[in-house]
Amino acid sequence: MPEDILVKQCSVTDDIAVVCPTYNSAAYINRTLDTLLSQIVTPEEVIFSDDGSQDNTVEIIEKNRELFTQVGIELKVLNNLHEGPGAARNHGIFATNLPWIAFLDADDTWKTDKIKRIKQLIKEDCGVNCFLHWEEYIRSDGSVSTLENGNKYEQTFSISKQLYRNNFLSTSAVVCNRSLLMESGGFDTTLPNCQDYDLWLKISPMMKIKIIPEILGSYIEESTSITARPYFKRYFSYLRIAMRHRDKGNIWMLLWKIVRILISKQWFYTLKNLLQRKANHNH
Repeated sequence: MPEDILVKQCSVTDDIAVVCPTYNSAAYINRTLDTLLSQIVTPEEVIFSDDGSQDNTVEIIEKNRELFTQVGIELKVLNNLHEGPGAARNHGIFATNLPWIAFLDADDTWKTDKIKRIKQLIKEDCGVNCFLHWEEYIRSDGSVSTLENGNKYEQTFSISKQLYRNNFLSTSAVVCNRSLLMESGGFDTTLPNCQDYDLWLKISPMMKIKIIPEILGSYIEESTSITARPYFKRYFSYLRIAMRHRDKGNIWMLLWKIVRILISKQWFYTLKNLLQRKANHNH
């Protein structure tokens, strides 16, 4: 009987809201809509949180509203001022009361069984409050590799220390309990970038994570992505985060992290991109 009750408790708390920040995403937003509408098991709610787009991103989404209604998805479209992706995600998180948040960046996609698989695992693993899966990495040249997110995670070792050493979470591959995000205050909008890494470190002491060694989504290279931007635009954010969360490690980890930031190979990628006048990524 206790096991039956436990399963019942899990089964009524698996409602998922998808939070998708958009900004001038018209070139690929139809791909995003397709990945959501083609889910074998649909999420209960999809929230497009637009960050002040100057193109017709919102118009394209609204034209597809009826398709979401037909498959039983509640669609919310938020029109925000241009404050950055962290703020857009926060608006999405605050706009729902559902217990689970699945993040989907507008330039990424999911496999058709993503939501179905996550819902199954929510019911099976009641103690877990954060899920992370593997992804395909699709480069602009068409080549494909696998991002084995969290493949080196050790259950017996502090997740805070592991994340401080190296960020192994990918935003579009994360589904977590909304209470985690609310307790942490959400994404820090004072950081111009790397807000996701800061958030993972903030919630890490409360995180009970499950790594899913299955490819349930695709990280797709776009010239507008954070990892395609010059490293100096992220450099100071990395340093701020290293100092802010230094309690997650020790003095040696802090020094190691600062050295790693200072001599990162991403300087090379930035120089290469500038010389080639391209916006290649550094994964």
